[in-house]
Amino acid sequence: MLEGHFIDPADMYDRQQNKRINDFVMVYCPKCSQRVEFPIKHDKSDGSYFQAVNIPTEIALKMKWKDPIMCESCDAKLDLEAVYEKPQRVELKVKLDCSEMPKGMDSWYDEHGRGYD
Repeated sequence: MLEGHFIDPADMYDRQQNKRINDFVMVYCPKCSQRVEFPIKHDKSDGSYFQAVNIPTEIALKMKWKDPIMCESCDAKLDLEAVYEKPQRVELKVKLDCSEMPKGMDSWYDEHGRGYD
């Protein structure tokens, strides 16, 4: 009956201390296909988790994150770009960041996700 109604003690401590809580977005690395989670900040952060394809519009328009986003599995530097498909939905497009590679190498990753064209 009360399942799911209890808060983790660490989360409760943060709320009592009025610490700013981050929300998190989960994407998949285009190189190794592993899950990558990173914190975002916006006006109403409450510790929620979102996938790149279901971020509410009111959050997606105001969210901020710290670059670079790195994949911990393969150490790939990810480049995130907000893609506004419709006024009701926002998705994050994830690509490998090829900005520090020699010119022409970004085409190697076309099958995993487009680099900088």
